[in-house]
Amino acid sequence: MSESGQAATILVIDDDEVIRQCFSDQLEDLGYRVLTAENGRIGIKVIEQQQPDLVLTDLRMPEMGGLEVIRHARDISIDIPFIVVSGAGRIDDVVEALRLGAYDYLVKPVNDLGILGHTLSRALEKASLLRSNLDYQEQLEGLVRLP
Repeated sequence: MSESGQAATILVIDDDEVIRQCFSDQLEDLGYRVLTAENGRIGIKVIEQQQPDLVLTDLRMPEMGGLEVIRHARDISIDIPFIVVSGAGRIDDVVEALRLGAYDYLVKPVNDLGILGHTLSRALEKASLLRSNLDYQEQLEGLVRLP
């Protein structure tokens, strides 16, 4: 659930249509609202227009890979949690994604809804706590500025 009490919106970015549909089905079963994009460029547009609560992204895609998506999205909104979903790729890419701020990574195929649900709820909870902390900090700074 998002802070407003509505189902959280998850953006799935993957160039494989079958994987996008599989994730969509799994996420809808878990009660999330799902958006999809078939590549990173479209994913960035969706992030700009829809402002999802969380992004699941593949690393290796044509046009724009997951690492580029994370870099570009950080310029749009620093507090969107990213979870990298990758097949048998290079560990260097996963480490770089985590260094760029991805919350976690999952290895494809993700067959266990429990693992997927736990990873998503943990990332959404952490993002919510960080936003609350920033709001509180801004309130305190506002009080300090008062004469």
